[in-house]
Amino acid sequence: MNTRQIKRKRKLLSNKAAALKELREIGDLTEEQYMSQIAEIQKQRRWLRTVEKYGDDARPSEPSGETPMANGSANLPAVIPKEPETNSGATRVTRYSEEWWSRAKPSVQQHRCKAHRKTGDRCKQPAIAGATVCRVHGGAAKHVKMAARARIENAADRMAKELLGMAIDPDMSPQVKLAAIRDALDRGGLKPTTSVEIGPTKGFEEILGDLEFSTATREESRAARGYIDPADSIGGQSFSELDTTHTAPATAYSPDLSSADDDCDRPTAPQSDQQRPRRQSRPTARPITGEDAMRVAHMVNGLLSPDALIDPDAYGLPPGRSAGR
Repeated sequence: MNTRQIKRKRKLLSNKAAALKELREIGDLTEEQYMSQIAEIQKQRRWLRTVEKYGDDARPSEPSGETPMANGSANLPAVIPKEPETNSGATRVTRYSEEWWSRAKPSVQQHRCKAHRKTGDRCKQPAIAGATVCRVHGGAAKHVKMAARARIENAADRMAKELLGMAIDPDMSPQVKLAAIRDALDRGGLKPTTSVEIGPTKGFEEILGDLEFSTATREESRAARGYIDPADSIGGQSFSELDTTHTAPATAYSPDLSSADDDCDRPTAPQSDQQRPRRQSRPTARPITGEDAMRVAHMVNGLLSPDALIDPDAYGLPPGRSAGR
């Protein structure tokens, strides 16, 4: 048998195995028949590997029900089919299912939720500790928590007694006794003392102790100390003195006080964006009241000379009849 025939034989065996698998899935073959046919296919595949390795001398005779081969060659290893797995070993019981609860111990079954669902079936969830229902069916309600807290308070004396018994039990280890004694003292209100360091006062503590925080304004603080800021007075007079000085407002414009003439060569309109005047930013000072504005106006009017406001030569009366005499 040449190499081409061996490849063709292997392909036919693969097609046969696929066909047997389909027949088993549709129910035409039982599990035992399928396993026997697969064992025969595996036996032929091993024979093909032997022929490919040693030649036609290792070719066995037709199967006659005997284990050894007729030509006296070495026996091939027997194929033992696997036993089909039962449903009990293959499937795993889901936790908190009906089957799981039925297999559980009686002590575990007592902790099952006693509530029922909308369908009428009993709830499969376990009840919370200290209650007969789960969290979904009211186990975490307020009255359930209060009842559990009351049970703990009622058992506090018993737990304290057991704790004291552990502390004086000679059979307990020193570590357990120490933990029991600490818990007992803690529940009795006897806590360990707290150490306080006593020593000389540090420098920064003295400085912080002398500091006093105040919410007064700047003007109130200066007035309390009797300090007058030179910036608050103009021309040697304070704002209060300037308020008492009333000067007639300027009603005319004096050409003598005018500024120098502007440059005539300057263009009337900006030629580019760079030559345009920039917009002034908003003043950062706080808003001024009307009284403060009047006070500043009187202050400015008091600094100006009355002679500088009105020019009698330019704005005097026209010449009368007596002027020509």
